Amino acid sequence: DLDTSARGTELWKLNVALALIACWIACMLTGWGTIQGIVGQDDEQHHTAANPTVSRVNMAMVGVSQWSALILYSWTLVAPRLFPDRDFS
Repeated sequence: DLDTSARGTELWKLNVALALIACWIACMLTGWGTIQGIVGQDDEQHHTAANPTVSRVNMAMVGVSQWSALILYSWTLVAPRLFPDRDFS
């Protein structure tokens, strides 16, 4: 069947997107860019410092993902009005 083979060849795009999303979620949830350290002589005082370079990358990743989601959502609202002859269901 032509439809089944076309879906199979396009399936890699879904897998790549899901892998990138999984990596992004792992970066955000694990505190990527933080440095753990101990202050003083005793081991009771722990601190967390952020690496400014990595924090900027982390912030950029969050900002780009939020803007991308906003643009895609806006497109779903605007596209049916711009292209009334197409079926978006």
